[in-house]
Amino acid sequence: MTHEPQQPLNGRPPQEQESFCPYCMSRVAPGQSCPVCGLTQGAYTPAPHHLPLGTILAGRYLVGRALGEGGFGITYIGCDLRLEMKVAIKEYFPVDRVSRFAETSLSVISRVGTESQDYDQGLKRFLYEARTMARMEKQPQIVMVRDYFEANHTAYIVMEYVEGTNFMQLTAQRGGRIAAGELLPLIEPLFSALSAVHAAGLIHRDISPDNLMLERGSVRLLDFGCARESARGTETMTIALKQGYAPIEQYQRKGQGPWTDVYALSATIYYCLTGKVPPQSLDRILEDELIPPRDLGVELSPEQQDALLRGMEIQPRRRYQTVEELHAGLYRPAQSLSAGPAPVPAPETSPAFSVPAAERTGEPTAVPDGDPASASGPLSESGASPEAASSSSSASSSSGASSEAAVPDGPPETAFARRKRWIREHKRLYAAVCGSAAAILLLLTPVLSGALSSLLPAGPSAVSGTGASSVSGDSSASGAQDLSSQAAPAVSVPDRDVLFAGAAAVTTPEEFADALADDTVSAILCEASLYLQDTQAPSEQLEITKPVLIPQDCELTSKGALVLGEDGVLWVQGKIIGTGCLYTNGGILVADAGSTLHHLVCLKQQADLVDYGAEFVNETQVLTVPEQYDGAVTVTNGSEFRRAAGDSKTTAIRVDGPVELLSDTTLSVPVLVTENGSITAAAGNRANLNITGPLINYGTVSSGLQLTGDGARLVNYGRIEPSDGLWLGDPEASGTEAAFNLGTIAVDSYSVIFCDVINIGTLSVEQGETGGLSLDQGLLFNYGRIETAGNSLYAGSRRLFNNGVLHIAGSMDLAGCLRNNGSLTVASTGTLRNNGLIDGYDYDGSLTVEDGGELDTENGVLISRSLNAASNEGIHGHVRTADFSPIDGPEGVKAFAADAQELLDALADPGVDAVIIEGDVTLSEDLHVSKPVYVQGGFLTLENGAALTVSGTIFCANGRLYCDALTLENGAMMELIGEWFCSDGNGSVRVTGQSWLFTRDSALNFSSLSVEDDSLAIYDQVDGQQLSSVQLSGGSTLVNASQTAAAAQFSLTADDNSHVIQLCDFSTDAGTITLRNSSYTQCGSLSLGRVTLTIGEESAFSSLYAVLTLGSQSVLENRGLLQTVQSTDFPTALIRGTLNNSGTLVLSGTTVEGTLSNEGRLCTIFDHSPVTLSNGGRIIGDATVLLAGEWEL
Repeated sequence: MTHEPQQPLNGRPPQEQESFCPYCMSRVAPGQSCPVCGLTQGAYTPAPHHLPLGTILAGRYLVGRALGEGGFGITYIGCDLRLEMKVAIKEYFPVDRVSRFAETSLSVISRVGTESQDYDQGLKRFLYEARTMARMEKQPQIVMVRDYFEANHTAYIVMEYVEGTNFMQLTAQRGGRIAAGELLPLIEPLFSALSAVHAAGLIHRDISPDNLMLERGSVRLLDFGCARESARGTETMTIALKQGYAPIEQYQRKGQGPWTDVYALSATIYYCLTGKVPPQSLDRILEDELIPPRDLGVELSPEQQDALLRGMEIQPRRRYQTVEELHAGLYRPAQSLSAGPAPVPAPETSPAFSVPAAERTGEPTAVPDGDPASASGPLSESGASPEAASSSSSASSSSGASSEAAVPDGPPETAFARRKRWIREHKRLYAAVCGSAAAILLLLTPVLSGALSSLLPAGPSAVSGTGASSVSGDSSASGAQDLSSQAAPAVSVPDRDVLFAGAAAVTTPEEFADALADDTVSAILCEASLYLQDTQAPSEQLEITKPVLIPQDCELTSKGALVLGEDGVLWVQGKIIGTGCLYTNGGILVADAGSTLHHLVCLKQQADLVDYGAEFVNETQVLTVPEQYDGAVTVTNGSEFRRAAGDSKTTAIRVDGPVELLSDTTLSVPVLVTENGSITAAAGNRANLNITGPLINYGTVSSGLQLTGDGARLVNYGRIEPSDGLWLGDPEASGTEAAFNLGTIAVDSYSVIFCDVINIGTLSVEQGETGGLSLDQGLLFNYGRIETAGNSLYAGSRRLFNNGVLHIAGSMDLAGCLRNNGSLTVASTGTLRNNGLIDGYDYDGSLTVEDGGELDTENGVLISRSLNAASNEGIHGHVRTADFSPIDGPEGVKAFAADAQELLDALADPGVDAVIIEGDVTLSEDLHVSKPVYVQGGFLTLENGAALTVSGTIFCANGRLYCDALTLENGAMMELIGEWFCSDGNGSVRVTGQSWLFTRDSALNFSSLSVEDDSLAIYDQVDGQQLSSVQLSGGSTLVNASQTAAAAQFSLTADDNSHVIQLCDFSTDAGTITLRNSSYTQCGSLSLGRVTLTIGEESAFSSLYAVLTLGSQSVLENRGLLQTVQSTDFPTALIRGTLNNSGTLVLSGTTVEGTLSNEGRLCTIFDHSPVTLSNGGRIIGDATVLLAGEWEL
């Protein structure tokens, strides 16, 4: 969520602010001492960079004193004013990257350069961890996340407030030590809670005695929600990390995982048992002075001590890899301690961790020397023993020569065969290969470099653009000896130069396609940036089945699906650009430090990614976690399936034959359907399979199918054709559900999807006897093909990203945002009814309306830079296009302006057709623009209240704009993708005369918007001052396309056939919304605090597939049409205030906790009344609800 910058005492009267003690958040009379803690407000002065006392965040959370501050955040005591509940508020505030002087502004200021980029990345991680924690199943030992949001150019997490004694204090209370007999049983529940956290893809990274709390006899772990990653050196890291509890991998950017928390937890246990803080992990590298607990008189068994010390191993690969292993060692030592070191850990990757099979089963794990980039040759062939490998490596080290591998029997391998074998074997070797921690060498002082080189393998090194030069970096034999001595039988691991030796160099998309298809080409080197969108058709999957290298300074651009098939390796040093999707299906993705991937990345399993520090713009999705199916019960028929489903000991089910359901079956364990497997409903039976866990399907599922609950996830490689409908997700769950279709899903009966969907295969929808498919919540990414027939597809309250084919041969109702970057076709038998936004503005997708087809956008908006439609006759309604050829095209005379005089001269020169502003230009007078202007990344400043007027032309601002007033007139068009500043945050915008304003992902600081005379405003804000006043008239339209929006005070008036389309979630504490002969379409949730909403005669308010909440102090007056539309009878309206109806009220699921006064008509589309009275709610007047078929508009 995004909120405006928060101000002290914002939105609540001062006397109510002071009714809570800022120290303990107990009720206190104004000006009096707190009856609980005895303190007064004046006794505390916040630090200059802390939030002031009384600040309200998100219109709900009152901020008190700071409880603590670390290198990456500040924690405050707070109060949830709605629930009057004490909370802890964590503010993301990395002290080395941001600053703030709270007396003048509450917004944090990030520093420029790489620190700003690091801050943005850390902020994203902070929010990702908050979102993941909020969606996790509640763990009693983990502090629960109640809310999270963005404000003040940073982010906040609202958590439970825990009152108790931390383990630092508890140790002191016990005389400096806690006996093992007390400590180990006390903290044992923490292990399972941490295991769940790790399974969700999170690492705490800051476990220590002062972050463990004893609350009413139970242990609680505090302080989640800090992305503790730094681009700085050891000096900064020393400040941020807690000495004695942070392992060595935390002094670098990568190589962290669950084993990181294993070290910190073990160190915390060590402190509590001994009363001594362990030596800093860096100091232990040169000389390990850690004293075993038994030598200090601690009563532990030898096995328990060994387990604890193994949890504190300096080298990550020698350490326990999971908290489960540590638990087994401490609590069941005889079963847990195994001979030999632990395998090398996999690097941290969002959102989930996957432990390689060899680690789970105890099979030998092969450990290569470093990684494919840094190894100078093979360690040892598969026939060599670890001892032989170690001996060979040691001998090579002493002689300075490379070790020679044993030669297997049979004909010698070709280079191509070696590559293919390495690719296949690399999947098994992933844990070892990715254990590389070379980045630590860059962060530690030269004094430590020699010691670290013997502990950690070298990281990847650069390959030249041609791929001909040798790999640089340290491939010393000493490193090889250290690793090979730890490994089970190793295999040949080519380095990057070996992998791409003799690679075919390509410079065009056509050459790239030819090289992929040529069996004689063993590998491909891209020597120039490739734009695959010219050769890749929508929904076409481009499969990579051989090694491909994208060097530094090169880009691969695609809007479709890139598939890494068997034997495929995509090694990225440069960038993967575009809105496409990259997924692994037998291949491997290697991402070097400094590379950037904009694609949505879907991994078939975690082991398919080797990440050396790349930037992933989107969260990586892991489709399958093999561990979930360890110990699965294999069934081949219905009776075996029913026995497994009824057995409480069953942890997973593998369907490897035909299973026929006799009745509805509910499962809470993972289910895998193999290629030989199928699940069907018995003849004449409408049995459904209900799963609250993950389902992976390679076969066929034709019974009714429901996946609900926080752990639900569908991954389909086969065919799903549910006879009784498909239900994915739960509108009341936390939202972790997701569906990935790489096969075929065919729906022909009533089905609903409430979760995010990624479609790379085929999704076909036909209208059956009970209806079609409703997309009610979440996001839909289409990289494959979606086909509709009949009155079948309803897309509401969501964003659809079409990069494939969307073919509408039936009907589709859109109540959301459809961004078209693929092929959108309305067939001759099709109808697309748009009640939201069809956005082709920044995309080059095609739109085809065949003869007889219809695209009705009378109640929505369609925007495009150049409408690429085969038949404009089939398009009816609001369509806006913009021609940027004067700026982008080769024609015309363009002038470049770097200062105010050059700008004014260019605008006055009749020989200049367009002006491009470069750099920072400042004017002190009004600016009138009547020819195309492009602010290209610079800063246009109009000082002293000067105004900007754009008349009859285009104005494109992709940089920053400073002015207090903007007017678009006479058919003008303005694109604003950047930042708008004004002197007091109260700038105004007027759009008139059939003009239109387009913004996207912008930081906007105007508060007043007027749209007049058949004009349009697309408002998409991510930061800045929220709109507080909107006036629409003359058939104009406002589309609020922000992600979320909130305002303390909001006023909107729409007159004379104007229209509001709300695509985002929106809430306001107070204000008015008035519709006079106009309409309002609500596609996102709408929450009204103290608001009067008036729907006049001849006006309509439509809540489509969203939730309308009327607060207890709000009044809704309906004299026209108010309809809440939903495909289900789940609650879509919550009436806590007063709703006075004298018009027509069409209801879906409606809960009345306040008053519904009816003097008009109450109707519903269902065959039963959807109205529920709760908490004293009442209906005054005629309470009769006309059912479906009993009324018409």
